[in-house]
Formats: sequence, C-alpha cells, structure tokens
Amino acid sequence: MFINPSIFRAYDIRGIYPSDLNEETAHEIGRAFAVYLKENNIASSKMVVGHDSRASSPILKESFIEGAVSEGINILDIGLATVDMVYFASGHFNLPAVMITASHNSKEWNGFKLMKSAVDFFPAKDLEIIINEEKSGVSREKGKVIAEDIKDEYVKHVLGAVDMEKIRPMKIAVDMKSDAVGKIFKSVLEKLPVEINAEVYSIRLSGHSDSWKMVREFIEPLNPKCVVTVHGAPDAHIGMGEHIRNALPKAEIARALNNEPIEF
Repeated sequence: MFINPSIFRAYDIRGIYPSDLNEETAHEIGRAFAVYLKENNIASSKMVVGHDSRASSPILKESFIEGAVSEGINILDIGLATVDMVYFASGHFNLPAVMITASHNSKEWNGFKLMKSAVDFFPAKDLEIIINEEKSGVSREKGKVIAEDIKDEYVKHVLGAVDMEKIRPMKIAVDMKSDAVGKIFKSVLEKLPVEINAEVYSIRLSGHSDSWKMVREFIEPLNPKCVVTVHGAPDAHIGMGEHIRNALPKAEIARALNNEPIEF
C-alpha cells in the first residue's frame, strides 16, 4: 500500500487525518512496529499504548493495536493519557511504548510517538522500510489487549519529586481545557496543600455569527467559580461579553485579542 513518505519524521510520525493518517495506515504502522520489535529482540511480546484527546486518536489507536496484535504483540492499553504518562509507563514497565498524538499541532493532525524499552526513541523511517518491503513476522497467534490503569502509580511517581514540607498552602487557578492533562493534574493537586480557587477555560472563536451560541453551550455547565478567556477574530467579540455574562453571571470573564487583554 502507498503511505505518504512525508509522515515519517526523525523521531515520530505525523500527518493530517484522514488523508495522510487513517485506519489503514495506522494498522500498517502498528504491524510494522511489532515486526521491528521482534526483529531486534526488543521486549518482543508486549508494548504500552496510550492516546490523547483528539477525536481521531481512539480511532487510530484501535487500528494500530489491531496491526500490532496481528503480529503476536500483547498490548497494555493505558487509554487517555498525557505524553509523559506514556514515557513513565515505558520506563516503569521497561517496555516499548506508543503515544497517539500530534502534540501542539492543530486538531486535523495526528501522529505516533514510538519508543523502544525505557523511553529509547528510534528513527520512524525504519517503519517506512518495513511497510514498503511488506515484511511480516512469523507469529501464529494474535496478541492480547489488556487495559491498564496507571494513574495511581503515575501520581505517586510525580509526587516523589516533590518535597511536601516545602510547599506552603496556596490558592491557584488551573487551565482545565485539556481532558487528559486536566484529569491527571487534579489528581496530583488533591495530594498537595493547594486550593483550586478558579478553573480557567480558553475558548478560540472562528468569527462565525453563531459563535456565541457555542460559547453558551460550553460554559453553562461549568462551575461558576471560573475564568473564561475568549480568543478570536474581532467580529467574533461583538456582544460576546454580554452573552457570557448572561450564561454564567458569577464567572470572572476575560477576553483577549491577539493574546492581549482588552476591556469590554
């Protein structure tokens, strides 16, 4: 099969979903990574897989896993995770690992961060060679998928780097926009002498005339004790303050244009 060679980068794979990366390419990448691990005798029976909160990530993860297990590799599926949680799992279990993410790229992008045991990265172009040569392993049995919750172990690991006695009580504001980071960050904060005094939600507008409706639907369920920062085109800001105040009257509202605070 043809796969756009530009998706294979020095130490990861990235492309647009679904034109460059889709279910078929994810399956082949998973299969090729399993073949690579077996050819090089790298923890050849098991790998860790996690994914970020992009809409396409669970889809790509499922196809990647199908490709990997077809070559006899067992999967520890840690589910929705941050990149550092996958790094931790690779080191903690001394296993190869894969994170489905495109990091800071916009939502239409996705990709794979792949590593050998103990967070040892390798050239992603090696997989391109395996795919193009249609190499396959000799496994006669499919691998198994095991769901693994590593949250408690990861939180313990993070807190192990903290001297609790040196942290003074404080009130903080937390940006909860990211599902994966927000959930694990709250679990860490619950163990620290801090009080979440406000939750910060950043909203980026397209400038569409119905943008305010989207904002209202987003913020109405939120805790009134939050800060909402709105980014977008100038015409998207017209009347926005009034709409947000009506939807969430107790919130402290901040608006921004080109990352500069403005009054309204």
